[in-house]
Amino acid sequence: MTLGTWVTTGSADVAEVMALAGFDWIIFDMEHGPLDVSTMQTLAQAVSAAPALPVARVPANDPAHVKRVLDLGIPGVMIPYVNTREEALQAVASAKYPPIGIRGVAPRRASLYGLEWDEYLKKANDQVLVVIQVETVQAVKNVEDILKVEGIDVLFVGPLDLSFSAGFPAQTTHPEVQSLIKTVVKAAENAGIKTGIHSSLGQLRHYAEMGFKFIATGGDTDFLLDGAKQAIAAKNEAIRGLGV
Repeated sequence: MTLGTWVTTGSADVAEVMALAGFDWIIFDMEHGPLDVSTMQTLAQAVSAAPALPVARVPANDPAHVKRVLDLGIPGVMIPYVNTREEALQAVASAKYPPIGIRGVAPRRASLYGLEWDEYLKKANDQVLVVIQVETVQAVKNVEDILKVEGIDVLFVGPLDLSFSAGFPAQTTHPEVQSLIKTVVKAAENAGIKTGIHSSLGQLRHYAEMGFKFIATGGDTDFLLDGAKQAIAAKNEAIRGLGV
């Protein structure tokens, strides 16, 4: 099992701290976070010396989004809201150079600004990590067809979106939602594809035992808020101890 987390703020310092903290990988979130391509390059540079693998979650399943983050030198891309085999084909094609895919050829920072142009182009199709998100009941119904698409490295479940799609809003532990998640894991195992999921700290073992290998938990703002809450709680406890 590997453990990752989310970076949603544009601070290079925050990204670097998160990447140095011990996580196996971090996801820069362009879908729900305010990050743009220019900020993404700054964050990629900030974590370049850290051991954590950076992955960019693009705003949508669009070749223009995918090629821009890969050209920044970010080695992994997460593509949200993939519901059909056709959408999975587009997602993979967006991340691969011809003749496999349709990625435009201009690997700017990815090729060290041209210093390793030939080397990058030779290895990119094999080394770019492609993560496809399953977030709806429709995607679960189509999961076996989606998994037939070559080039998918990780099938990542979004449990919160899936719970809404299934009619049990925010009830990620609901038996029917959990049943859908198990369906994805079983299908991926049969296809030889690794699975990922977002998890609370309390459910890490549950999802690891279920078979997930690529588990994300928390995020930069979550950890910041948790630390602040602990400080306020400690202050209130100190005040009670003083009898104030």
